[in-house]
Amino acid sequence: MSNSHLPLAVLIISALAALVVQNSACNRCPTAPQTARMASSGGIATDGMSGATAQVKKQVNAESFSISGLVRKPTTVKPADLAKHPAVSVRFNDVHRDGTFHGIQVYEGVPLQALLEQAEIAKPKSLFDRLIDLAIVITNRAGEKVVLSWGEVFYRHSADVLVAYTAVPKMPHKPCSSCHAPSKYQARFDQLTRQIALPKLIVLNDHWSDRAIEGIASIEVKDLGKDVGIFLRKEDHPKKLISPDIRLSGPGIETVVLDDFSGFERLRADLVQAGDGTGFHGIRHYEGVSLSEVLQKAGLKPDPSAAFLCSAPDGYRALLSSGEVFFSWPGSGVIVADAMNGQTIDDGGRFRIIPVKDLPADRWLKSVSRIELVSIK
Repeated sequence: MSNSHLPLAVLIISALAALVVQNSACNRCPTAPQTARMASSGGIATDGMSGATAQVKKQVNAESFSISGLVRKPTTVKPADLAKHPAVSVRFNDVHRDGTFHGIQVYEGVPLQALLEQAEIAKPKSLFDRLIDLAIVITNRAGEKVVLSWGEVFYRHSADVLVAYTAVPKMPHKPCSSCHAPSKYQARFDQLTRQIALPKLIVLNDHWSDRAIEGIASIEVKDLGKDVGIFLRKEDHPKKLISPDIRLSGPGIETVVLDDFSGFERLRADLVQAGDGTGFHGIRHYEGVSLSEVLQKAGLKPDPSAAFLCSAPDGYRALLSSGEVFFSWPGSGVIVADAMNGQTIDDGGRFRIIPVKDLPADRWLKSVSRIELVSIK
């Protein structure tokens, strides 16, 4: 029977039942809200606790910051300068490693890579002329510091690291009183409506947002490898690199010798080996352990203002930030590889450092013999 032949009372009851079902669903957690119905420049959203509507506005209170250090064109970047670049828009769930919630926002920003290319990074002439041991130090107006490696900015997709200059909160648009008590939910809701100090650093490859500092005041390019080890001239390289173990050292820690990873969880990764120098060299099937697990078992803790300088006996080196080691999404961090293509590695030492997310393979460090902690504090 078609709807046109149903009694009016039955139609009304059916419509009411559908409406009740539609409105009974609850957004289960404010840390994963449904998309609020608002324009990118602001709009109306619902307080997920009380159901009251509130005006949601785009924040555009960015201030100027400097770019300095190893660059040919030191500069002060103003908000108007950022607006001249093509904007990248991203949603960012701001949750720290300790579980604290700092909001969910849609940010507009400029790739840090583009800003540094404009400033023209220039490393002083040395035997080791690669840029992969450089650090990028971000300092905010409160004096907090965050370290990025050159590699995680330039060897990943350009939009993976942004300097954000606008923000719009993603507000739940359904009440959540059946899921959480007001005392618990209100603190989370306050994080959605708080004032954000812009510009803000956004690192999309980080699973945890500990490096997403607000109120950027300066960006400085530094060479953390210049005083660590000596890069040998090509004619002085040994015929075969020999590195039976890895020595972990740094300020405030006793040297730890790493030579047995039998007690660690095994990881496997099929990776494309394509370097900037020699191009595509096929697919490599690596096996090893997580560098973050190795470092934590050695007593090291995550520190957004620290980095690790990894080097081989001939002085070849690459910098890894503490953030890319400890905060990366599961399975996308850094592997200490001891097997390749089903065989134990013995060509170029026993161990290799493999940053899984790098597009070029130039930071895949053969025969790694030293990992040195470097702090910027």
